[in-house]
Amino acid sequence: MKRTLFVIAGIILIMLAVVAFPSCRSYQAPPASSSLSLFVPQRADLVVKIEIEQILNDADFAYLYQRFSAVDPGMPRTVDQALDQVTDETGIDLRDFRQVVAFANTSEVAQFMESPYPGGPYWGALLKGSFAEKRMMLAIAGLFDRDFENYRYKGAKIYYYTEGREVLLSFTFVSNDLIVVGSTRAVEDTIDVMAGDYEPISGIVYNLYESLPQAYFKAAFSVPPSITREIPSGQEIDQDLHLNLRPLRDVNIVGFTFGKIGSTTTTEVELHCTHIDSAQEIEELVRDLLGLGRLVAPDPRLKHHLDNVEVTSYGSVFSLRITETIADIEDLIEMLTEL
Repeated sequence: MKRTLFVIAGIILIMLAVVAFPSCRSYQAPPASSSLSLFVPQRADLVVKIEIEQILNDADFAYLYQRFSAVDPGMPRTVDQALDQVTDETGIDLRDFRQVVAFANTSEVAQFMESPYPGGPYWGALLKGSFAEKRMMLAIAGLFDRDFENYRYKGAKIYYYTEGREVLLSFTFVSNDLIVVGSTRAVEDTIDVMAGDYEPISGIVYNLYESLPQAYFKAAFSVPPSITREIPSGQEIDQDLHLNLRPLRDVNIVGFTFGKIGSTTTTEVELHCTHIDSAQEIEELVRDLLGLGRLVAPDPRLKHHLDNVEVTSYGSVFSLRITETIADIEDLIEMLTEL
């Protein structure tokens, strides 16, 4: 069970239309206004978007960081100081990044985590920001303590990092505001999508991703059968309480968002099942866990946070929603540090 949760977390840690590029031998850099998810290749069944610039510029998150960094003398005192430290140590300034859209093939990721193989799984990311290629190359070369080799692919210069005969990382500068990074095939496939020579992602995972609200973080992905098969049928808490975990085996698609309006944050999780009964049984399971949590909570304040969790099911979908203010989060972190 622990390994299953680790694999799922790994897949999580830590994306309707195709842009009309003319089909030709070389790619064209997409317009600056284009949605990055339009260039995710069809082979992916996991899409994640992170609004880095919005998160870093959020005054409430900056306050939370400053509030709790004060208790650790080893931490920089402010977000800007923390970012400066990252820049000093890596040569990369995270403030140059505005948005990241990452993608992967979850079955390959799960297989690789179970039994690593040469070349690694299919994964990639489109990094949007403001990049000086020469300065970024120096920083990346410094991180890996070596220069990168490169080759041409449909007009793009693809840099790659090897260890022995194995290519561990590839990336290309599409323009001065877009970098594509990932496994070699994922980078080449993304260039192919931009050139109109390969299909972009479509289907139920992408439809779910597009249906999710705009947020600081959102993701949609399929759950490989190799993961769901490992979920046990149940879990004994004590002799009087048995949790039925069997309906979790029926989950095949997951959606996740974390957003903020004003001082209120909202976290939502959707579990899409094959059967309606499974969604209803998952709702019952989560309600039982919330009830148990209220009974055994070591701090009465924790019950307040559990009351901020709403669960429901509709059709074959189970939905969990957590609504917390910045003050709630501050209280929760403070409480957990005291345990």
